[in-house]
Amino acid sequence: MVSKPFQRPFSLATRLTFFISLATIAAFFRLCMDHDPTQ
Repeated sequence: MVSKPFQRPFSLATRLTFFISLATIAAFFRLCMDHDPTQ
């Protein structure tokens, strides 16, 4: 696995992980904006 750091299956997994992370961050950011004490 070390000899081949980049492969098609791993690329898909990385894409999925990145998408999930982005969605989680977006949801958390939206939640923080929703609970903005200034409003």
